[in-house]
Amino acid sequence: MKVVSECTSIFVGDAIAEVDIATHKEYRGNGLAFITAKAFIHHCLKNNFIPRWDCDVNNLASIKLAKKLGFDHPTEYSIFVRKS
Repeated sequence: MKVVSECTSIFVGDAIAEVDIATHKEYRGNGLAFITAKAFIHHCLKNNFIPRWDCDVNNLASIKLAKKLGFDHPTEYSIFVRKS
């Protein structure tokens, strides 16, 4: 069996669940991320969690998907990277 799309949360707290989604690159563009995220969001709401979406401001595919799923009001934030 091969997992081609998954949606998980690496952070849950204060009734908020971060949405983290990944789709194998060979299967992108087939709507799997939308279906998977929609099911995850439904599960969150059913269990009294507020789904929260975040991504890099340059990740246009993620931003487009978030909007398609009903998320709005994006907030920009900085990511700090350790220099080698």
